[in-house]
Amino acid sequence: AKEIKFSDSARNLLFESQRQ
Repeated sequence: AKEIKFSDSARNLLFESQRQ
């Protein structure tokens, strides 16, 4: 579960960065 959470966090950061 920790691994999935980490992936989700990283993906969210990348998504936000791309959105900007």
